[in-house]
Amino acid sequence: MSKLEVESSADKKSRSTGAAQAVTSKAQLLWSLYLSERDFIRHHETQRTTASNILAAVAAGLIVASGTSERGFPYSVIVPILLIGIGVFGFLFCGRLYSLLQLHANRSYKYLQALEVEHPDLLISEVKKTVDADQARKYPFFSKLKLNRVWAAFHLMIVLSGALFLIVALTDIATDQWPWLTSIVARRNAPPI
Repeated sequence: MSKLEVESSADKKSRSTGAAQAVTSKAQLLWSLYLSERDFIRHHETQRTTASNILAAVAAGLIVASGTSERGFPYSVIVPILLIGIGVFGFLFCGRLYSLLQLHANRSYKYLQALEVEHPDLLISEVKKTVDADQARKYPFFSKLKLNRVWAAFHLMIVLSGALFLIVALTDIATDQWPWLTSIVARRNAPPI
């Protein structure tokens, strides 16, 4: 073999090795990006759980405080307003985290799709469809239930609790200020004759 032939075969060999490394590194990059997005999802879910637990503890303390407090006007109104504020904050916070969670989930699925294009033998889409169908068959109600709606309902219940406490507080204040309201409330609550 001439020197030219040896160099050209060496070039071909290095190009094919480089191409194999590029394919492997592209797959590794896609997999790393997928894992990164899944880590973000885990992080946002942890944030949502932690924030909801803290808000629930504060809301429980406020509910107990409003039920045991006999301090009168300013406190009987402030506590329910704080409950409403905590519930609204939790609702908005969970909604924002859900949108971020969806962003990272969609990105991660796109990375898996790109990885499947690189390696069609992995059958990623087929496995996902099969598992999703099995899960829906085993747990039809819970597979349709969105976890975000559960979190939203939880925080809206805190808002509702605050609103009910506020109505009770304002009714108590109104009947103390205007005694004639007491007779109207009593007639409304009286049993029918």
